[in-house]
Formats: sequence, C-alpha cells, structure tokens
Amino acid sequence: MDKRKLFERCFRQLMLQMRRESLYTQKSLSATSGLSRQFISQLETGLRGPSFETFCKLAWGLGLTPAKLLERFMAIYEQEVGKGTDEARDSEAAEYIRNLKGNVSK
Repeated sequence: MDKRKLFERCFRQLMLQMRRESLYTQKSLSATSGLSRQFISQLETGLRGPSFETFCKLAWGLGLTPAKLLERFMAIYEQEVGKGTDEARDSEAAEYIRNLKGNVSK
C-alpha cells in the first residue's frame, strides 16, 4: 500500500475514533481546537492532511498532549500495518512516524 494513503487512512480513523470517544461533534471540536468545522470535516474525509500545528491543535482540543494523540495514532497505524505485507511494515511511512514520535516526546 502507498505510504501516504496508509497515513491518511489511519489519520481519518484516529479523527473519527477520538471524536466518538470524547463525544465531540465537529462543531464542538472546532470550538475547543480553534479549527473550523469545515476544516475538521476535510481532515476526516481525507480532503486535507494535518500539519504538525494542526495535529497539536487537535490534541489540545481533545484535552490531550500531542504525544498522547500520537500514541493513539501509532496504535491504529501498527494495527493497519499488521494487516498489510512485510513491505508495508518496513515502509518509509513507518520510519517517519517512529521518528516523529521521538521528536514529539522530547
């Protein structure tokens, strides 16, 4: 699977999962994160991808640290990679995520 598509699919899953667990609507997440409802919708549908700043705003809007939100993303990512091939497991996307995780925690 294409690494970008894998990242986007996992991020969409993360967004939907976190909103459901927190009982936020797009509108309420918009209010707490400072991002527009339309932008949140675009993130969830894959029309837009998150920047690091957006990722942090989403985390804080959900009452989490960026590192905690990244941990949740990694759990989804690892599960999706487990469904794939050995090639996906060793992809550049996995390496990128692992490196990002190390930088966010510091």
